[in-house]
Amino acid sequence: MRTKLVAVVCALAGALWGGERRAPVLEVSKGVMPDSVPDGVKGSLDERPELGGVCLKVVLDKATWFADCRAKDWSRFAKFKFDVLNPAQAEAKLNVTLKHRGSTTYDNRVDVPLLAKPGKSTCEVDLAGVKNNNGTAPDLTQVKIWSVDGPAGSTLYFGDFYLEGEVDAAAAAEPKPAAPGQGIRITGTIDVVITGLGDTKITIAPKEGGAPAAPAAPQPAAAGKKAVLWGFTKGELPRDSANVKSSLTEDAKLGGVCLKAEFAKDSFFADWALRIKDWRPFASLKFTAVNPGDKPVTLALTIKHKGTTGYDTRVDRSFALAPGKNELEVALTGIANNDGTAADLSEVKMLTIACGEEATILFGDFILGGGQ
Repeated sequence: MRTKLVAVVCALAGALWGGERRAPVLEVSKGVMPDSVPDGVKGSLDERPELGGVCLKVVLDKATWFADCRAKDWSRFAKFKFDVLNPAQAEAKLNVTLKHRGSTTYDNRVDVPLLAKPGKSTCEVDLAGVKNNNGTAPDLTQVKIWSVDGPAGSTLYFGDFYLEGEVDAAAAAEPKPAAPGQGIRITGTIDVVITGLGDTKITIAPKEGGAPAAPAAPQPAAAGKKAVLWGFTKGELPRDSANVKSSLTEDAKLGGVCLKAEFAKDSFFADWALRIKDWRPFASLKFTAVNPGDKPVTLALTIKHKGTTGYDTRVDRSFALAPGKNELEVALTGIANNDGTAADLSEVKMLTIACGEEATILFGDFILGGGQ
C-alpha cells in the first residue's frame, strides 16, 4: 500500500511540474483574462490549435499593451514564459515590463525586449539574470504589475503565462547593505536618485548612447549660463494639450506664478515650437514640480528630436512625484533614445509631459542649464 501511495504521489508531481517547478501566472486556457486592458486594445478569448485550444486574442489599435495587477512573489523562479502566435508575415517586437516592490519610476522597473516570429514562438524572460533599467537588481518578491507591449496595428494570440524553474539560491543572494554611517560606492550608471519623502530631489541620468548623433557641441561648463525653455512665471502656457486643463496660479513653494496642470487619465501637455531647439550646448533640463496630493503621481517626459521617427528613436523618461515639492533634473549629455541609440539634440522638435491618471500638478519654469 505504501509503495502504491508513493508511486501515485510521484506521478502527480510529475504531471504537475513536468519535471521542473512551474506555477501559473495567467491561465487564459481556463478563461482568465488580464485585469488591465486599456481603451484602444481589443482583448478576447479565442481558440487556436497551435496554442492548444483557448487563448487570448489581442488586437493592438490605439494602445499597444495589456497588463495584470495581481501581485505575486516571483523571486523563487528562474523564468517567466508564454507562447505567442503571430499570424503576420513580419516579426513582432514585444516588450515585457515588470513593476515590482522596488519600482517607482521607469528606471527601477524591468523592461525586456522579446521577439515574436511569424507563427508560434515561445517567449521567456530570464528572471535570474534580469536587471532594472538602471542596472540595479529588481525586488521580485512582489511583482505588482506585469505587462506586454507590442507593435501598433498587430493582432497576436497568447497562450498561458507561467513561471518555471528554480533560482539558484547562491546566485540570487542579495549584497549586504552598508553599515549605518557608511557610504555606499556604486559603479555604473545611476538613472534615478530619490532622497526624502515630502520634498524630493530626483535626478534622471542618461542611458549609454549607441550610434553617434549630430556633431557634439563643446563640453558645457558646470557653472555656465542658464536658459528658460518654458517660462510659466512669465505667463506662458503650453501650446498643445490633450485632456489637460492648463492655467496659471501662484504657489509659495514655487516662488510665485506657476503652471497648474489638471491631468485627466492618459493625458498630456506639450510644446512643438520651443524657443530653444538646439540643446547640445546644455548639460541638463531642470524643473520643479509640486504634487499637492497625498500619494505619488507618475509622470512621463518625452523628447522628440531631429532623429525621431517613432517610439524607438525618441527619448522617454518616467518618474514619480512624491507629495510636496520635487526638484527634477534630466541629464542631457549622452542621453539615449528608447532603443539605446544616441538622441540628436541639435534640433528638439517637441517636449511632452504626460500622466496616466487623474491628478493636479503645479510646475515651475523648465530650465536648460550647464551651457557655456
